[in-house]
Amino acid sequence: MSRVDELLVSEGDTVSAGQVLAKLDGAARTEAEIGRTAALVALREQELRRVQAGAKETDVAARRAQVQSRRALQQRLQGELAIAQADLARYETLAQNGAIAATTLDGFRLRVVALQGQIAQAMADVEAAENEAQSVAEVRDEDVAIAEAQLASARAELARAAVERQYAEVRAPFAGQVVEVLAKPGEAVSSSGLVTLADTRNMYAIAEVAEDDIGRVQVGQTAIVENVNPNRPAFAGTLTGTVERIGLQIAKNDVIGTDPATRTDVRVIEVRIRLDRSEPVAALTNLQVRVRIQTKPET
Repeated sequence: MSRVDELLVSEGDTVSAGQVLAKLDGAARTEAEIGRTAALVALREQELRRVQAGAKETDVAARRAQVQSRRALQQRLQGELAIAQADLARYETLAQNGAIAATTLDGFRLRVVALQGQIAQAMADVEAAENEAQSVAEVRDEDVAIAEAQLASARAELARAAVERQYAEVRAPFAGQVVEVLAKPGEAVSSSGLVTLADTRNMYAIAEVAEDDIGRVQVGQTAIVENVNPNRPAFAGTLTGTVERIGLQIAKNDVIGTDPATRTDVRVIEVRIRLDRSEPVAALTNLQVRVRIQTKPET
């Protein structure tokens, strides 16, 4: 059972349709979740725009400069290798003539092998730099698809949090006036509800018409609404209204008069009368009144 965390209206307040009347326990948590997911959506939107726009020119230029640097290193090593190979060939001739020691020739051979290994690594580095530069420069469809999926997921989280917030808030189903508060902050909301809300701008009088007289009542007839006790009136003067609806069920009367001669077992039909002016009785919901319906005289 939910409890009232924050009551946002008081008795007598006028509210509009959809207005939040109260926040229940868990409302703070759902608000925090909405804030988090809204920030996540904004982040994912920014990330999608970044992916769609591609890399900055400065990033692309940096990658291209890296490629040029590694190519230059490769070219330099290839030049050194050509010199080392020429030296090796020359010293091999000298070694054949016995002019140099074998250990000296081995040094030139190791120099050639080392340069060949360095060139192989430099070529691999150039290829890797070229691939990285191409990846940075182009907008790949798979990257856009991933960013779009992440954005859709974030928006789904935000929508779910918004739904959860609806269960943590009580909103007015229609415009009206709060005539009674049924649950205060800290109290559980029972089956009676949170507040009693009424559209006091359009007040009605409910007349109990005896079953013997209901045949003379018709929709559209004029009715006069009076105070039960003229000596101690609840409102000034009398009010007029129009019969709007005649009930479909016969029941025992709810109103018991003070006249001992009045029958208390009369069977009645409720007749709904829309008042022409609601202001005089807007604050008098459930007031007992006397109603006279102006029917056609019997023939």
